[in-house]
Amino acid sequence: LGADEAIGPAAALRAYLTAPGAPGGAPRRVRTGAPADLVLLHTPLREALAELASGNVREVWTG
Repeated sequence: LGADEAIGPAAALRAYLTAPGAPGGAPRRVRTGAPADLVLLHTPLREALAELASGNVREVWTG
């Protein structure tokens, strides 16, 4: 990809939060009983997106 084809971290995250069959749609929500992958950060999301680093991640749960 060229620099003019790239998207920023916030836009990439938004793309992952929508339903796979409805890209660009409303973000999915965590609800009781639904499978989910979750990430707990050491820093506020805005700071983590401004400086992408694995050290910002406190814990990850999958499934």
